[in-house]
Amino acid sequence: MTKKQAQQNPMHQAVSFLARRDHSRHELKQKLLSKEHTEEAVERVLNELQKRSYLDDQRYAEMMLRHHSLRGQGPQKISFMLLQKGVSKSIVAEVFAEFDQDWYTLASEVRHKRFGDQFKSNDKNEQFKEKSKQMRFLMSRGFESDQIQCAMDEIVSG
Repeated sequence: MTKKQAQQNPMHQAVSFLARRDHSRHELKQKLLSKEHTEEAVERVLNELQKRSYLDDQRYAEMMLRHHSLRGQGPQKISFMLLQKGVSKSIVAEVFAEFDQDWYTLASEVRHKRFGDQFKSNDKNEQFKEKSKQMRFLMSRGFESDQIQCAMDEIVSG
């Protein structure tokens, strides 16, 4: 098999993608279909890869959850991202249930790292603006409202 033939082989391309990083089944399917492989050939390849344990949505979800939580992202953002990548809701729920992370502590650590442990001003209006800014930041990171409130309760008035 020549190099060009190998590059056009869906199994070869799939293994090449997986060698770089884990993919969800849906994500890998989309990549292979974009390379103009037939749906039938792609399904055959994906089934073979799952049988060999090269492709595993459970392992992918665990890896992504661990990676993104270490980057300071909250459960809502990570969950949404996994669903966007085609991981089933049941796998996402199972992975979150097994994951040992205190999201309240993580929200507090992320807020503290970005903003410190006290307000910059004694003025109530400025404190309100600063608190709103910090809450928006934590929301954009994917934390839930009770986790954000817990993180905000730790601020010392300056």
